[in-house]
Amino acid sequence: MLRAACLPGARAETPRAIRAIDPSMPTSQDAAVDRRKDLERRAMVDVALTLAELDANWGDYDYAIEYLDAANELTNGSLAPRWAARRRRWLYAARGYTMP
Repeated sequence: MLRAACLPGARAETPRAIRAIDPSMPTSQDAAVDRRKDLERRAMVDVALTLAELDANWGDYDYAIEYLDAANELTNGSLAPRWAARRRRWLYAARGYTMP
């Protein structure tokens, strides 16, 4: 639900499938500065990351990955490198694997 609400032009009642997100090319400096000044977008990213961590702590890794992907889309891929290890652990846990 959050993911659909966060994306421009998306309708809230339209569910989106979980998919792997490849990090996009780095944005220009001006675009990054404009994105940091957008307080509403920053708040949505913070909420999505908080929900991702809460869901992962509760063992609901599918939703954790969905919220993490929503936050990554809102930041145009800038979260992917920093959250890659955590996303990988959550993906393994969602599939029933354990980390050594």
